[in-house]
Order: sequence, then structure tokens, then C-alpha cells
Amino acid sequence: MKFVQFLIDLVYWLWLFLIPTGILGVYAYYRHYKNPKNLALPLLIIIVGIVLGIWLAESIRRKRGLAYFFSRINASPDFDKFSTSEKKGKNASEELK
Repeated sequence: MKFVQFLIDLVYWLWLFLIPTGILGVYAYYRHYKNPKNLALPLLIIIVGIVLGIWLAESIRRKRGLAYFFSRINASPDFDKFSTSEKKGKNASEELK
């Protein structure tokens, strides 16, 4: 069970890591494409993207937890009013009849 939780956290961590790294990586590629002789700036942008990705993923993992963070992002509060378990005055088993 711990192995499955580890894999889920790993996928979420990599997902959160790749967002700033990918955005800054595309920008670094664009900068290098415009001026191929200047390699220092794109490398610096890539390093900043990697550091920012690690910092973001680790800070969210420590504060709230990655599974909780992504579950809140993917939640759909519009459908909560249709939930059978939150209706007042009725049991979920009574509504099924």
C-alpha cells in the first residue's frame, strides 16, 4: 500500500515539477533559437526553471500534500449540490428507494 502511495506522490511531484520547468524550458529554447551564439542565458533560464519546479513541488508537498492539492484543483463544486450524501433530512438509503 505504501508503494502505491509512493507512486501516486511521485507522479504528482513530477507533474508539479514539470510545469515551471517546461514553461521556462520552452522560453529558453526560444531565446537560444533567436541567438544560437548566446548559450549562457538559456542555460540560466533552464536552471531557474528546475530550481523553481523543485521548490514549488516540495513546498506544496510539505504544506498540504500533493494528493490533497491536486484533488482540490480537480474538484467540481458545481456538482456537490447533486450529491446524495449531503442532503438534509434524508438518508442516502431512503433516496435510493
